Amino acid sequence: MKKFMTLFLCAVMVLTLVACGNNGGSNGGNKEGDTMDLTAMVDKLYEGIKADNMPMVMTQEVPAEAFEGVFFIPAVAGAQGVMSEPMMSSVAWSVCLLRVADGTDVEAVRADIEKNVNPAKWLCVEAKNVDVIANGNTILLAMTGEGNEATHKIIVDNFNALWK
Repeated sequence: MKKFMTLFLCAVMVLTLVACGNNGGSNGGNKEGDTMDLTAMVDKLYEGIKADNMPMVMTQEVPAEAFEGVFFIPAVAGAQGVMSEPMMSSVAWSVCLLRVADGTDVEAVRADIEKNVNPAKWLCVEAKNVDVIANGNTILLAMTGEGNEATHKIIVDNFNALWK
């Protein structure tokens, strides 16, 4: 009887481990970018960029009342955003992420941002490279100045890679 009980308990343990174990890296169809914290995502976007190829930036959350100044649209219900901009504002550089709630028309929000974006928001400088890209529920608004084409491409490529 003891052997039977031991085998039974071992079988239960094995089944429990199999049922609760890692499923080979699958996360239910979500891509890395779908679940990544937005501040961590900004850090990921900057990977591969040399420090002397970008300004010293500060990344911070964007409160709903600041959406129009950052994303050029009114606040979106349930959305969260972060912005990464230079500590010195005379540089055309803005990397902003907006994650909208499930059920939101992401493409409509992206198109609205693209329609309203102002590459000259800094008054004394203007962004020459502007991209508004949506992947999953996350929208990237990237604006960089003249001479930053290669760096801008790295940011966009890193963003897109989070959904591959």
